Amino acid sequence: MHLGRTPYEAIIEASSSELASFRARVASISAEETIQWPVSIRHWPQGVANGTSLTVTCTTGLFLAAWSSDGSLVIEGNAAILNDFAASFDFGPEVPAGAHTHWDLAGLSADVHEDSLSLVVQVA
Repeated sequence: MHLGRTPYEAIIEASSSELASFRARVASISAEETIQWPVSIRHWPQGVANGTSLTVTCTTGLFLAAWSSDGSLVIEGNAAILNDFAASFDFGPEVPAGAHTHWDLAGLSADVHEDSLSLVVQVA
């Protein structure tokens, strides 16, 4: 999995099989559980830096995706909204590289914090 980092957006990129594995793991997360997912370095286009790690924590609060000071992407939220988020990783094996979905519900959903980053999930 690769993380692209901009000030306003996070890009989560992986093969469709790795995205399916991550989707299943996030969809099954339980209260107060934290998942850390391995991230590899990638050469991104100009203006996109590498994120250093990905952490997902199940809380009782709103969905929030944010960059930490060390370049880690930290995602937290209640189990229901994390399950909805995990559904955005639903790409089949026949989906070509570059296929992607945007997850930007800040201001549109009562379950998403208004300061949450926009997320792009794409097939490598």
